Amino acid sequence: MKDSSLNTGIAPATSSILAQFTIPLRILLAVACVCGLIGWAYVTLFVFAWGGRTTLYSPVVLILLFGDFYLLLSFYRSLKISSFKSFTITGAILNLPVVVYAVYLFSHIEDKLQLPALVPLFFLIVWLLLWLTRWSSERNISNAKQVLTITVICVCVVGGAFWIGAHAKDPSTEAHKLSELAVQAGNADEARQLFARAKDQASRIKNPYIREEPLQVIAYNQAKAGLVTDAEVTANECVSDSARKMAFNAIVRGQVDHGDWNGAVVSAKAHDAGSVLFMALKEHCFANAEAGNIDKAKEIMRFAEQAASDPAFKDLRRWSFGYVALVQAKLGLHDEALSSAKKTGAEYAPEHFALVALTEKQAGYFENSGASIHEAIDAVKALRSDTASRDHTFYELAGQIAEWGMLDEAVLVGESIQSANTKDILFRSIEYKRGHSR
Repeated sequence: MKDSSLNTGIAPATSSILAQFTIPLRILLAVACVCGLIGWAYVTLFVFAWGGRTTLYSPVVLILLFGDFYLLLSFYRSLKISSFKSFTITGAILNLPVVVYAVYLFSHIEDKLQLPALVPLFFLIVWLLLWLTRWSSERNISNAKQVLTITVICVCVVGGAFWIGAHAKDPSTEAHKLSELAVQAGNADEARQLFARAKDQASRIKNPYIREEPLQVIAYNQAKAGLVTDAEVTANECVSDSARKMAFNAIVRGQVDHGDWNGAVVSAKAHDAGSVLFMALKEHCFANAEAGNIDKAKEIMRFAEQAASDPAFKDLRRWSFGYVALVQAKLGLHDEALSSAKKTGAEYAPEHFALVALTEKQAGYFENSGASIHEAIDAVKALRSDTASRDHTFYELAGQIAEWGMLDEAVLVGESIQSANTKDILFRSIEYKRGHSR
């Protein structure tokens, strides 16, 4: 009879399915506590080193002490076998503040769930699982109910993992990815669905000013996908005027990238984005020229030249015709490039002649490049009548050309300076750059 009673007494512990996890969970809790104590010691040292003595009188000390107390007592309970009642009371009292803290963290997610928030959740889960193993043995829970409990736990863990995974992702990065996928979508409806998901990700960002950056990217990609109306709606969701302006600039660039040049001109006029329009056209022309698509590059160049002549962009002639001149120089159209550079205005023509020379030299048109430098020199002479202002302009222009790495051309420009002192300063500066470029 004695043996029978002993067997009955230990049967629940040995036959319980959940009880089989008791020792692994105790080991896991012990290891987690040791790692936690090491990390918490580092945090404690950092806080005291940063805050000094004033930290002793701040609420931070209470948090640090509670962390040490929690980890030490958890470590003790992972090693010490106590009664189920004692274990339950200790776990409830010890984990109540952690539960409150975890609820606060998960209910106040800022943009994305920070990984440190998972630490208290991990300890709570281990404590709960350890309690369940003890509970199943203490209450003689049937195997069927234990299997059901394990199933519910697995479902909750998997569901929680999916939820954490979704909220741990950076919403800005996800918005970028989804909007880029939308551009590659097979049709407009699919693209709109992906853009809607991208905007949902952006809406997770609680700070409206931080949210503006992904909205600008979405607006650009919507325009690139041909959904200009949708892009304008997205741009208007930006809170600040500067961000809205950047979003509409992005729309113009997106239309150019999409190949909708006429639409880009309309948008540029509507949103004062002419400079972005001509810069984007220049970049496309350069890209096509470097890829060997000369006909396409010339087509873009002709369109840009026509758009630059539009009265709506008359205040942008410095930039619009400047970009057109660079495109023409890239294509070897020397006379056309000089003509466009002149249209930027007498005040800016010398610099644009020099930029044409730089572009021609980079493209391998060395003779044209030298001729453009002489055009820049003649433009300065025509612009400045008195010697002092002319020398100053030559000095500034030569310095800029030297910064671009065209040292011989800078010397050529500097030779036109009348002041010996100014010329000497310039040449010494050029020689210094020449010595450091070798």
